[in-house]
Amino acid sequence: MRSEHAAIIALSKSHSQFLDADAVINRMRSEHAAIIALSKSHSQFLDADAVIVYDQRTAL
Repeated sequence: MRSEHAAIIALSKSHSQFLDADAVINRMRSEHAAIIALSKSHSQFLDADAVIVYDQRTAL
């Protein structure tokens, strides 16, 4: 997810010089909505339960 978000930011910055501010804002909204939709579509494959393993090696 981080790499997709970074790619969108890089793309928007590289193309923002050719677009007016309103067009950039509208494009960012649609891209952000696409990221949310993608993350929601993949979240169905994740288990809601988690197992946390903790021992002396993981203690801070």
